[in-house]
Amino acid sequence: MARTPSAPFALVPLLLVGACDVGETSHASGSGGGAAASTAASTGTGGSAPLAGTVALTAAGALAIAPTAFGQNYWSWEPSFGDPLAGTETMAAAMHLGFLRAGGNNNDTQSPSPFTNAEIDAFVAYSRAVGAEPDLQVPILADVTSAPGTAQGAADMVTYANKTMGYGIKYWSIGNEPDLYSTTVGLPMYGNYTAADYCATFTAFAQAMKAVDPTIKILGPELSYRYTPEGDWLTPFLDGCKDQVDIVTVHRYPLDPSATTVAAAFADADAFRQVAVALRANLDAHGMTATPLGFTEANVTWDGTPSKSTLPASPSTFFAGLWAADVTGVALEQGLFTQAFWHVADGSTGWKLAFILGGQPAPAYHAVSLFAQHFTGASLRVSGVPAGFSVYGSQDPQAGTAVMVLNKTAATARLGLTFDQVPAQEITLEGQSQAALLIPSGGGAAQVLRYTQALAAAGMGPAQDP
Repeated sequence: MARTPSAPFALVPLLLVGACDVGETSHASGSGGGAAASTAASTGTGGSAPLAGTVALTAAGALAIAPTAFGQNYWSWEPSFGDPLAGTETMAAAMHLGFLRAGGNNNDTQSPSPFTNAEIDAFVAYSRAVGAEPDLQVPILADVTSAPGTAQGAADMVTYANKTMGYGIKYWSIGNEPDLYSTTVGLPMYGNYTAADYCATFTAFAQAMKAVDPTIKILGPELSYRYTPEGDWLTPFLDGCKDQVDIVTVHRYPLDPSATTVAAAFADADAFRQVAVALRANLDAHGMTATPLGFTEANVTWDGTPSKSTLPASPSTFFAGLWAADVTGVALEQGLFTQAFWHVADGSTGWKLAFILGGQPAPAYHAVSLFAQHFTGASLRVSGVPAGFSVYGSQDPQAGTAVMVLNKTAATARLGLTFDQVPAQEITLEGQSQAALLIPSGGGAAQVLRYTQALAAAGMGPAQDP
């Protein structure tokens, strides 16, 4: 049930800055800086809500936002499922995607339908239409003839795409979730498949592919989940293949479908931050300090079966949308190569993981697009975030400063925002909602866009304050 909307978000001048933080901080990157006196015009009367704290956003130590930061997966293209991607180009373009991956289990097994050269053509055309850089997965488990994938077959795909057709596809990945091969039904030949085995396969494929086009970048190992100390595949892969991989990529689906509660979804940003930091440390320990890190599949859960998607933060819900926005903010804060969600589109009766369902945008579409449409340049360092909130910021000399705030508490609250390069601000937002504060680079009044449960329940996207 949608809650009755409270007073709209209000942007008012911050008259008192440097107030003490309230509660624990959810993250504390960067350091606080002095703030100039605010000149922002008041657009509401948010002073009646309690001040939760004052958050500092600074440019010192800011990380560049990669052109590929906002990503998606090219699914479902499957003809036998009705090709739900068809006709979604305009909606997908509004997500401001920089990265689009054609991969996953279906592309690795060629099931139900093979990913033929004609499908490559369609994928590249779709990528160009939505403005995204394509990433094409070459198969290990089966090629289009149902025979096991080979290094020569991978090289032939590069030849077709980049030599015969001249597509210039820059990003390529090899196989999908090899850490699951040994437990996948119907693959007895992979029963004892190890990280070392995958590294050997990866090396052979990568070398054959780069022999055709040495300019391409190879992504991997595309692990499902075995990149933590328990059953770690990433470390042995990096031990043997760090010289073969250009961009380290893994997948993340944090919650079982039976655990998609609001509390679990709201708590996951901190868990994701810890994962990203640990993975970065692993790469750095291997001397890969300049190697990008990305997540090429992600969603709140791995199973979007409609009958299992019945909880408040199940896929396609408003709270799953806030989860997607929160982890997007963490990805930008951590300087990741991409955060590519699974997936672009599905039919109205299909899996609920899609951002476009039956031709209509899901809440995650709106929540993440609010980031992608306004965050550019560099991700600001943030400190002093009170418990129950998430705050992310970006700054660009041309586009200006953007701040995303998620209020994960139940109550309407105010937050003070201080900056080292623009005037301080204050924002009020209702409980369990998302707001974007946009400060023009050339001065002038700031703009506030909000996304609430009431808007989502009405099938609407973010709304601008008057």
